[in-house]
Amino acid sequence: MKNKILFIVEADLKSGSGKCAWELIKLTKERTEFIPVVITQYHNDLNDTCSALCIENHSTHYARTCSLGMGWLGWGIAFCCRPFLNYFSFIKLRKRINFNSICIIHSNSSSIDFGAYLHKKLHIPHVWHIREFLVFNHFWTPIIRNLPQYITQNSNQVITVSNKLNEFLQENAKKTNVQTLYDGVYTPNEKKEINKSNTSNKLRLVCVGNLAPIKGQDFLLEAVCLLPLDILNDISIDFYGANIGNFEQKLKTFARENSIEHIVSFKGFCNDIYDVLPNYDIAIQPSHSEGFSRVTAEYMFAGLCVIAAKEGAIPELIQDRENGFLYEDYNKEELADLLRYCFYNKNITECCAKKAKEKALLNYNFEKNFKKIIDIYDNILLQRELIC
Repeated sequence: MKNKILFIVEADLKSGSGKCAWELIKLTKERTEFIPVVITQYHNDLNDTCSALCIENHSTHYARTCSLGMGWLGWGIAFCCRPFLNYFSFIKLRKRINFNSICIIHSNSSSIDFGAYLHKKLHIPHVWHIREFLVFNHFWTPIIRNLPQYITQNSNQVITVSNKLNEFLQENAKKTNVQTLYDGVYTPNEKKEINKSNTSNKLRLVCVGNLAPIKGQDFLLEAVCLLPLDILNDISIDFYGANIGNFEQKLKTFARENSIEHIVSFKGFCNDIYDVLPNYDIAIQPSHSEGFSRVTAEYMFAGLCVIAAKEGAIPELIQDRENGFLYEDYNKEELADLLRYCFYNKNITECCAKKAKEKALLNYNFEKNFKKIIDIYDNILLQRELIC
């Protein structure tokens, strides 16, 4: 009986997309008759977590839909290697996986197309889950011409995590097999009740995300430098996230050179962010590219007031001056003004935080998200049976 779902995951558990994929994989195993099989590009903590729960998993160096660096040289290498990487990955996995037992392939990112390769080669239904703009807005350079059309043509169903992504794909591919399904996040109530308490007079700011230029932590520090001294003496900023390259050192150097190192702290990666969010008043999302922003939803669930860049899908989560505050991306003066406003208007920020939590509970609950994805699987298999 074909009852296995092949999950092809691009990220590890230190990223939002990797966490979302893992939660889907875990509940698929626990609550459905489907059996998950996981493929990653490199062995990472997701493989180890799968193994701990006896979930079949493999790693293989499949191809990407984009070039991650090295300019035109990197693009040329990625372009030339792509068909060979997918082919040899298939040959390798064919010895380990019984592809006849796979009923659905689920790809977790627009940056990988191994799922599309297997879909075309084996005629297995394919769900392509698009979580980011990075390939589409050229932060990563696509090596596939008209990638949106390629995605829709090589999928039975495309899932986008925001209406912004949905509109972009449909506009550029002119297909109807695209559905918006917001990422679901485990709510604090499903783990433990969050009790916020502030024993300090300082305004406590938190910024969660892997430390990397695309995430905008450097831009946040630049905005903080514009604040007057009386505010700088009464705020603190903590960063949580894995260090990418040497970016953390660059941030520390900037803080030291601008005499704000006494208010800035780098806490490293935190496995359970709900353990620490109660310690803060304001959450910052300075990322320059977000297809959904899981961390923003986590801020909202935790009852924090969010200040975020008016970029990508963020305005679908945060409505300016209603349940948070938005600024134009790369406008550090506007961000500094919002930090100043929140410092002097704590009653308004508390009201925004309350409304943000209400919206998160209504729209971003993981249980609702999971059920909708399983419904997609069932509908694809039903349509396949009717055709056969």
